[in-house]
Amino acid sequence: MVTGRDVMDRALVLLNYTNRFGEVDGQQSGELYKRGLAILNQVYSDLWHIEHSETHPERGKKPLCWKELCNMAEPVRLSPRTVQEVMPYGVAMFLAQSESDSDNQSLMAAIYNQKRMSVPHGPNWRLDVLPRGIDG
Repeated sequence: MVTGRDVMDRALVLLNYTNRFGEVDGQQSGELYKRGLAILNQVYSDLWHIEHSETHPERGKKPLCWKELCNMAEPVRLSPRTVQEVMPYGVAMFLAQSESDSDNQSLMAAIYNQKRMSVPHGPNWRLDVLPRGIDG
């Protein structure tokens, strides 16, 4: 699973928004796909900023820039584990919320928040900002 479309399809399956054969039906889910790109980008941004923390401010390296998906066929630039195991639950949470499906929304929110903690973090930097005297 590497594209936005793959994540969206997985989220629809998790919500059981499928036909009687358990497959995602493009016609039945048409309205969800219209909202899907905005929802994908919302979750993508959240997870991207966890994985790609800012670089060390004193070293002057330029931080990586987040770039939203322009269409669902674009690849998601996150670790494979995050794309496969975390992102679909966040997308499913927002999709259920947009459908006023409170049972699925609360379940997916709980799972997403739990799985979100397993996302690999970028480097965490701490600066010593305590005031010191002239002698240091």
